[in-house]
Amino acid sequence: MVSPTDLSDMIWCPRIPWFKSIGVQTSSSHNTKKGMYFHKTIEDLFNQIRSMLSLHIPGKIIGTEIYLPQNKRSEDTLGLVGRVDVLRQTSDGFIVQELKSCDPPASGWIYETHRVQLNAYAYLAEIDGFSPVVYGIVIYRDLMPREIEPDIDSIPNLVRRYYKLRDSFVMPEGRYENCRYCSYRPLCSILPRKAKITKEQLLSLRELDLTVK
Repeated sequence: MVSPTDLSDMIWCPRIPWFKSIGVQTSSSHNTKKGMYFHKTIEDLFNQIRSMLSLHIPGKIIGTEIYLPQNKRSEDTLGLVGRVDVLRQTSDGFIVQELKSCDPPASGWIYETHRVQLNAYAYLAEIDGFSPVVYGIVIYRDLMPREIEPDIDSIPNLVRRYYKLRDSFVMPEGRYENCRYCSYRPLCSILPRKAKITKEQLLSLRELDLTVK
């Protein structure tokens, strides 16, 4: 099985699926920097979420926290499963909507990882009979709905790429521009960048009492 969050983790850094496949755990995920707002202002966030659900967004809310697929088997979605925050229906089709506890990006429309998540939820919704998905929406702390046209066709290849990275015997190359905010940084910082580290070799680091559990 793979989730939309797993796909966004892979986009953040290809090493994350590989680390997870052998039980490497961290005290936090790469979303810690963004998600810390939730812990600091949880009461305010709940109020914001209520406001988000009542925003003037086209379509009738047909469900929140909807698990997909409901009507199909996971085999029909290449093992992709997930829970979308909000599903709306309009006269033109369906809208998948995600609520995020972080600030919007300083530049650009939405974060790349969130775009992948919206694409994945749109893919799941369409296969499950909620078709067509006309667009996806992500709402950050500024409460401005940000629309994107979903790229559903990109998801099957991303899922296959995830499985390939997860099952690789050798550690994938990292996406080093994201290291600063990644919770796997303490582990990656002691690993040679170009060395072909195997799963067996990494598991031997248990003896060093690192992040492998």
